[in-house]
Amino acid sequence: MVGMLGAYKRTDYAMRLRVTQTSVVLLLAVPAIFFMFVGEPVLMVTIGGVAQALMLPVIGFVTLYLRYRHLPQSIAPKGWLTLALWVSAVVMGVMMSYSVVYRLTG
Repeated sequence: MVGMLGAYKRTDYAMRLRVTQTSVVLLLAVPAIFFMFVGEPVLMVTIGGVAQALMLPVIGFVTLYLRYRHLPQSIAPKGWLTLALWVSAVVMGVMMSYSVVYRLTG
C-alpha cells in the first residue's frame, strides 16, 4: 500500500523490503505497548471493534463515490445492482451507528 501511495518506486526492491520489515516490527510492537499501558485485553478488543465499525460506512460511501465519479458509464452496473450498492451502504451506516452506541453504553 505504501508503494501504491507513491512513497517509493514500486520497482525499488530494497525500499520495499525495508518498509515491509518496519511494518512487521510496528505491527508487533504497537499492540504490545498498548497492552503494557492499558492492561485490559477486553477494552482493547472493544476499541478495535468500535474502530472497525466506524470504517464500515466509510467503505460503503467511498464505493458509491467511486462508482459515480470514476467508473466509466459503459461498464457501470444498471438497475438492481446499483440499488443493492446503495442499500448495503445505508445498512452499513445504520449498523455502525448501532454497534458504536451499543459498545459504548453496554
